Amino acid sequence: MCAFVDIEKVILDKEGKQQPVLADRIKEIADSDSGSLDWKRSMTDFLRAIKLDPSYGSRKELALELGYQMEDIIRKGASEMNTWLLAEVFQRLEKRGLKLPDDVKKK
Repeated sequence: MCAFVDIEKVILDKEGKQQPVLADRIKEIADSDSGSLDWKRSMTDFLRAIKLDPSYGSRKELALELGYQMEDIIRKGASEMNTWLLAEVFQRLEKRGLKLPDDVKKK
């Protein structure tokens, strides 16, 4: 399972300092095949890129932790949840000082 604190731990560098640009940190920790991952648009690929559990159960637990309602998961489905979850994770990381690439910022 995955919690937001797990994401924060991965995004922090070895000295405990935040990387200035999220894309740089993902490149640093991802495998060489991470170029095929669409981590800017896919919650599953984002979790794979940072080597955390991308399973549905993990994403559902994380969404509930961050405030998504179980009723919405049931009513709207996994796709809507994943879209919301990726935006929420990026927003929270940005609030912690990480710079997001322009193509992932909310418009």
